[in-house]
Amino acid sequence: MGRGFYCATCREGTLKIKELSYMHCEGLMSGELKHGPLAMVDDSLSICLVDCNDPVSKNSLNALPRGAARKGAPIIIAD
Repeated sequence: MGRGFYCATCREGTLKIKELSYMHCEGLMSGELKHGPLAMVDDSLSICLVDCNDPVSKNSLNALPRGAARKGAPIIIAD
């Protein structure tokens, strides 16, 4: 997940994961998690957040507790 400029970074990262591992991976804006993809989160899914210290950082971090509540394993990539 990412927000703002980091959404593009996130989507590029998912493309690399797909190309290298042949695993399904989705890149999305962190605000979109609650609109459908959250239903897929369980203990077998990792949630990766690309976030840096910028004005939208607080909004991005709001998505992590939702995933953690459904037992998703968070991975945070930050500066």
